[in-house]
Amino acid sequence: MKRNLLFILTCAALLCAFCFSAGAIKADRPYKESKTIKIIDHVVYQYRSHPFHEPEQYYAVIDYFDTDEAANDPKIAKTIRIVDKIGKIPVTDILVSVYSERAYDDVDSGHCSSSHTQNIELPKTIKNLHCYAFEGFTSLRSITLPEGVRVLGSGTFENCYQLREVHMESELTMIGHMAFQHCKQLKSFTFGDNLEQIGESAFYGSGLRSISLSASTFLDWDAFSNCENLTKVKFRANSKEQALSLAFGVFYGSALKTVVFSKNIKDVYIGDSVFGNCRNLQTLKNISNLRMIGERAFENCTALRSFTIPKKIQYIHPYAFLSCVNLKTMYLNSKNPNLLKDSLTFYNQKKSEIDYDYLDCNFIDFLRNDCMIYVKNADMLRMVQEDALHSKAQIAA
Repeated sequence: MKRNLLFILTCAALLCAFCFSAGAIKADRPYKESKTIKIIDHVVYQYRSHPFHEPEQYYAVIDYFDTDEAANDPKIAKTIRIVDKIGKIPVTDILVSVYSERAYDDVDSGHCSSSHTQNIELPKTIKNLHCYAFEGFTSLRSITLPEGVRVLGSGTFENCYQLREVHMESELTMIGHMAFQHCKQLKSFTFGDNLEQIGESAFYGSGLRSISLSASTFLDWDAFSNCENLTKVKFRANSKEQALSLAFGVFYGSALKTVVFSKNIKDVYIGDSVFGNCRNLQTLKNISNLRMIGERAFENCTALRSFTIPKKIQYIHPYAFLSCVNLKTMYLNSKNPNLLKDSLTFYNQKKSEIDYDYLDCNFIDFLRNDCMIYVKNADMLRMVQEDALHSKAQIAA
């Protein structure tokens, strides 16, 4: 009985070892054409069928292989051409990425061609660029996005350091997180009115110089932070009912000099650290509808010498102008003598998010002593001098 049991266990162990070894060998093999895998001009396509996908039957690009010439000579420019269909089945998706390599057992080659690929030609049948589709294509210069592409997945062109031009045959509705992060040669980009969202760090560290954005587009955290060449931003609005809310650190550390808000924007809310460390920022135009200034919103904006707080302001965080060492003139156009108390009340309602050491402070406490504050009336003058303990204030002529 014991001998039989020992024999069975030994056979089972040998079988497991064989299967593991076979699996390892399979993982190291290059692709072979099959019913689901097709290789055309060094591009690997996988047949896919999904009841909720349009169309239900389609091919997705899942990997590339180098040509021998390109592999041996990195100076040879390589163009990747994606076919529009295989047989009668369209090619609609790009799934090549580190992400997809982890997701599919068949992926072996790791698209090593990315290091010297300069051009990628996408057919009009392409509809979906999945997460990290072209991440790390460090030599890619330009690309045209077909009409059917509406969404760019997270990290689509991340670390494409040489990407200079993105031509679009239609308007995007969403740009995913880190989609163009570190695209240092990307100087310009067209942001259409149909764009609903730009994801977190989407253009972090990119080479953009000047941009125009719709007020209806939601900008996620750090969307344009650390853009060292970005000097001007304009927010446009097609309707007077549009409001603009800027999330945490959207332009943090950028080279901004000028920010222009459309007069049609109904309300403007500047969140925490939005313009923090924008050391070149000098001008904000059309901010009469500014309602809120968040924590450290203008921290270290050392080029700011004058700032106008409009009459519609509802809340100013105590740290709003922290370390604005050259801010010499403040125009406080609000006529609400309880502005500071109202701000602190609002601040106090978020006790779980605040630092208790600063509950009794206000933004004026963090202005330089030589900053002159011009107010509208005697009540506002009293608020500044008594509530804020800032003596350098006077009623505007």
